[in-house]
Amino acid sequence: MKKHQYLTGQEVQRYELSINRVTRLVALMLVCLLWTASSFAGILINGPTVTIEPRAPTTEDAVQLKVSGVWSNGCFPQYETHSLEESGRIKVYYSSTRSRGMACAMVVTPWEFTVDVGRLPSGEYEVHIHINGKDNKTITFTVGERQCDTHATYSLENSRLTIPFMDLPLLNPETHQPTGEIAVFQAELKLKKGLFVDFTVLPYKLKFVSFTPTTKACHAVYSSQNKTLTIPFVQVDSEVYEATFKHLQEVPVDLGVLRLESYKYLYTTTQ
Repeated sequence: MKKHQYLTGQEVQRYELSINRVTRLVALMLVCLLWTASSFAGILINGPTVTIEPRAPTTEDAVQLKVSGVWSNGCFPQYETHSLEESGRIKVYYSSTRSRGMACAMVVTPWEFTVDVGRLPSGEYEVHIHINGKDNKTITFTVGERQCDTHATYSLENSRLTIPFMDLPLLNPETHQPTGEIAVFQAELKLKKGLFVDFTVLPYKLKFVSFTPTTKACHAVYSSQNKTLTIPFVQVDSEVYEATFKHLQEVPVDLGVLRLESYKYLYTTTQ
C-alpha cells in the first residue's frame, strides 16, 4: 500500500509564500506593460480624412478644412500650424506629443479638428496633413471665381445658350476701330449639329439692354480684335464654367457662327 505524503505546516507556509511572490511578480509585470503601452504616443489607424467647407468655395468664401481620423489611444494628434505655398499646396501640421509623465488612455479615439484657412485666390489646391513628421496627401480642391448673379446658362434640353449680358464694343463705321463705348445686349445661341461645338446667334433673340463705358465682371465680352467671345460664367445644370468662343466670320457685326475653343470648370453651385 502506497503511503500518503503530507506537508508540514512550515512547508505549507513556504509554498504559499512562493505563490504570493509569483503572483506579485506577474502583477508587477502587467502594471509595467500597461504603463509602457499607455505611455506610447499611438498610431493613426484610420485617416486622415479631409473635407472642405463650403463644398465648392469661391474667392469670396472663407475656406475651412475639417480634418479627422482614428487614433490608437487617447493621445490623438493636436493641431500646430498650417502654411500655404505658392504652388497651391496647403500643409497642415499635427503632433501627438504630450506632457512628460502624462499617460495615454488605452482606447481607440476618433478625433476631428477644424483648420481656418480663410479666403484663397482662384485655382487648384492640394492638402497635405503632416502627423509626427509623416506627410499624408489627402485631397485636391478648386477655388472658383466669385459667383455671379447673372450666369449665362446652357440648356441640355433644347441645346441653347442664353447670355443675359453680352458687351459688344462699338466700332467707328469709317475706321472700324472701337469708339470706347460698349453696347450691352441679351443674346441666345443655338447649338449646331456637326463635328465641332458651333453655335449660331439667333437674330430675333438679340436685344439691346444699355450702353456702358466699361465692362463688368459678370458680363460676356466680345473682342473685335481677337474675334472671340469670352463668357466668364456659364452654368450647365449645377456646374459653372468659363468658356471662350471663336467668331468664324471676319466682320464683327455679322452674327455668324461662334465655335467653342476652350472651357474651364470653376465650381458647383450649392442651390
